[in-house]
Amino acid sequence: MGPIRYLRTHYWAKRYAAELRPTLVMILGERKYYTTCQIKAVAEDLGLNLKFLVLGYACFLPQDRFETEKQGLKVRLGYHQARAIMARYMPTSQMAQED
Repeated sequence: MGPIRYLRTHYWAKRYAAELRPTLVMILGERKYYTTCQIKAVAEDLGLNLKFLVLGYACFLPQDRFETEKQGLKVRLGYHQARAIMARYMPTSQMAQED
């Protein structure tokens, strides 16, 4: 990852970490997972850059669902890579935990 992409990814990771989960919980209640439509709609309403939707999907989708949904996304990150970036800005206890 080049330096500009690194900075942009981490900037949006901070925004996703600070805004997405609290809003999902406020609107839909506490859940282990949310649907792709729910994640995308809330991110869009918050004005988050949808190019970085992969960050929200990594936090709130099971890995198998993430793998099918990431195909259409602009920013390509693997599940564990995206979760590791998000873990820097959001406590792991707030991300869906794999069983």
